[in-house]
Amino acid sequence: MTNNQYFSTSLKPTIHFMSWCAILPFIACTLLIWFPVTSLELDVLNILRLYSAVIVSFIAGSVWSAALLIQLGKETLVFNRKNLMLGAGFVAVLSWLVLFIDAKAGVFISALLFLVLWQIELKTNLARIYPQWFWTLRTKQTMAIALCLMGVWMTLG
Repeated sequence: MTNNQYFSTSLKPTIHFMSWCAILPFIACTLLIWFPVTSLELDVLNILRLYSAVIVSFIAGSVWSAALLIQLGKETLVFNRKNLMLGAGFVAVLSWLVLFIDAKAGVFISALLFLVLWQIELKTNLARIYPQWFWTLRTKQTMAIALCLMGVWMTLG
């Protein structure tokens, strides 16, 4: 996972900043569900569910475009481009279908979809093409999102 020839490190600070900012709504929604503020007239659970679908779709789109654009040179690893594209597309569609089921089940499935997408990157060898710093960042953020969603799932009645 130390392959940096496909990725520029010049944007590393920006990528870190922007991607951690994208985690903040998960944390905020989780805290607002755990400790409701009655003066807020927001449906925080539905905001969290919609935001989850948006972020899963964004990550899946990024994965899909990486599968489409990366051309391996002399690497000996097997890069499963077709399964990567199919898996990422399937996860993105499922993330939106989850909005039509019971909220508790939907939050649980959303957490799983983040983990499934992470596994797709791992199993198709895209993770081996990423620079180590990026894969570490992706792993930490996926786990943080999954923990937030599972924390919400455990509190729903």
